[in-house]
Amino acid sequence: MRHLNPPKLINSETSKLLVVDAAAHLLLGGLGVLVVEHALLLAARAAALLAALLLALLLLGALASLFAREDAFGECTAREPAVDFSRAVLAAAYLDAGRPVEKAHDGRSLVSLLSTRSAAEAIVALGVAPDFTSDDGVVWIHRRDKSADWYFVARDNAEDKSFEASFRQTGRTPEIWNAETGAISDAKVWREEKGRTIVTLDFKPSGSAFVVFRRPATNRHLVSAKPLEVNCRPDPVLAEKPHTLVIKKAEYGVFGCGRPDCNSVAERIKPGVKVGVNNGAMGGDPAFGSIKQLEVRYTLDGKAKRDVASEGSHYTLPKNAKLSGAWYGVIDPEWNPPTEPTVFDITEKLASLVKDGKINVVAENALAPRDPLFKTVKQMRVTYVLDGKETTATLREHERFSQPDGKIAPLPPPVWDWLGDSFVAWQPMKMEFAAQNAAPCIKAFNPPAAVRVAGPWKIAFPAGWDAPAEATFDELIQWNEHSNDGIKYFSGTATYTKSIPASAAPGVLAADRVMLDLGVVKDFAEVTVNGKKYPVLWKEPFRLDVTDAVKGAKTIDLEIKVTNLWANRIIGDDRLYPEDCVWNGVPRRGTKEFGVREIPQWVKEGKPSPTGRHTFTTWKHWSKEDELLPSGLIGPVMLRGGSVAAVPAK
Repeated sequence: MRHLNPPKLINSETSKLLVVDAAAHLLLGGLGVLVVEHALLLAARAAALLAALLLALLLLGALASLFAREDAFGECTAREPAVDFSRAVLAAAYLDAGRPVEKAHDGRSLVSLLSTRSAAEAIVALGVAPDFTSDDGVVWIHRRDKSADWYFVARDNAEDKSFEASFRQTGRTPEIWNAETGAISDAKVWREEKGRTIVTLDFKPSGSAFVVFRRPATNRHLVSAKPLEVNCRPDPVLAEKPHTLVIKKAEYGVFGCGRPDCNSVAERIKPGVKVGVNNGAMGGDPAFGSIKQLEVRYTLDGKAKRDVASEGSHYTLPKNAKLSGAWYGVIDPEWNPPTEPTVFDITEKLASLVKDGKINVVAENALAPRDPLFKTVKQMRVTYVLDGKETTATLREHERFSQPDGKIAPLPPPVWDWLGDSFVAWQPMKMEFAAQNAAPCIKAFNPPAAVRVAGPWKIAFPAGWDAPAEATFDELIQWNEHSNDGIKYFSGTATYTKSIPASAAPGVLAADRVMLDLGVVKDFAEVTVNGKKYPVLWKEPFRLDVTDAVKGAKTIDLEIKVTNLWANRIIGDDRLYPEDCVWNGVPRRGTKEFGVREIPQWVKEGKPSPTGRHTFTTWKHWSKEDELLPSGLIGPVMLRGGSVAAVPAK
């Protein structure tokens, strides 16, 4: 498909091409980057004026659609906007795809087709293939310049994920550009199929990559790499302290007036009293960004009445009227108040799901005797006591209620990786590889079992923060769970050191590749192995290939600098020391809105706090009531051996 940049439409008066605003360009979504390359053909026809006027009207719909969309990324799953996709943009896509102007493939006129189909239906009917497809949850965006097509692909995967992505590209080699490391390499596994390029992407947690098409496809490459058998060895499970959880009250349903995007305002409507129809007079904005109305239902002289007043106007209920109900928001005239209860008590149900002081459940209709209100988003309100602390939580339908929240758990052990053009297996497995125009081959891998790096560990803390200069942990624990307040409330960088004799992991050190896996780290780690310093690890997985540092060594000397967030020191200061400044504000809607009234003199003079606090902020982000954040090297720390094999790509 050829491409003109930027997109263009016809000027109805001059029959000249006009540049389309970038908003319409973004609307292409699943169609990718498409333009009206052949729009001049329309201008040459007798109906050019009518067609241009139609396109102008439809473009207005496109702009409305843009603002209705949740984001400007193309999603691989179809998502119908509140206002249908601009038929003008679809027509542009149709023309750019090289289809005839006069007729669609089913023989109907183009204008007729676009005026009677939804966006998704029109795309299919026009025969325009999507620019990108993949699994649910994958987001992407596509840009193009004179030399290449650039796709950015991302997904919010919690664990390692291998998946296929299909691009409307052919004849060029897909390259993977890693924005984190700066590495550029050809995609390891890809194939062309039915006019598309299908690339296998291997993402670490919360993965993303640029997929770039800029070079002709010439060399042989892998078209398939799939595991036939994996015997994954489990890692040790982190010890967890026991919890107590009691569900005091739980309700599920539609709270309030039960009307979508509306507030019940009956208490604000009085007979004979004039009221303003606006957010202030009606007690708030129930539907931000939407035009609202006031609906009042009442009886007068024995007859049921219904009044509707527009936002920005005024309304007066007749003096002798008996009010039945009043709602302010996005008014659906077909809606009627529910005749049955819209909230159910599910306390007993939720309590039955608590096991060993834990619960993990989704807020959904299955928890209630029935759907509390059809086609309306429900909520679940839960008041519970966890380890002696009472809390009330409100969750939207389909959200997950999990307590204790944020359980510390390492990622599943790694299974395999790519190392250049070689394949690395970290678990016993069989893989089938198939190169372009070649028969598949099967390779078996049997790497050694991983070895856990057990305690003791020495930890050094910097001076001036109440922590000891040095401590020894027999086993790795979270700083926030330590009995010493200086360690419990420590925020900053502490250094772990340990020496491991080579005899403790002979099988791993004899393997083709050696990995140091730190397990759970809160929150950053800088690792040095036998004097070799590695880049800072700032997100999962906290893993490093340390082969070059440990091969042939008699010992493995580890130095791991771990840095946590500052919240724990602020919470600790609030628990241990008196206030050293004056705060303004009060808690509102569950959020602490406190700002310092005035910068204290001791801060202006650069002196330490007179009360002994270590931290000072102009906004009270945390207080003594808050929970401490998990901190430190939590592990388990593992040494892993990997088996390497070249793959038959060429």
